[in-house]
Amino acid sequence: MHTTYSTPGWMKWTHEDGVMNCSILSPKKPGMEWKFFGAFLGRLADRFADEIHSINVQFPGEPPGPPKPAKKRKTRR
Repeated sequence: MHTTYSTPGWMKWTHEDGVMNCSILSPKKPGMEWKFFGAFLGRLADRFADEIHSINVQFPGEPPGPPKPAKKRKTRR
C-alpha cells in the first residue's frame, strides 16, 4: 500500500523484455489514481532517467471518437 497520499491504493508492476508495466489501483476512492500516476512518473525520473527511452501511457476504456469538424464562420458581404 502506498501511504504517502491520503488515498490508499496499489501499484502492480511487471517487467518483461526491457518493458516495465505499471497498473494503478485505487479502489477506495476511484478517480484519485492520478496521485499514484504522479508518484510513478516521479520515481522513474528519479531512479531511471538515463535508462528510459520513452514512456507510453494508455488509459482503460473506449478510445475517443474522431474530432468534430469546426463550424464555418459566416462572412459579411
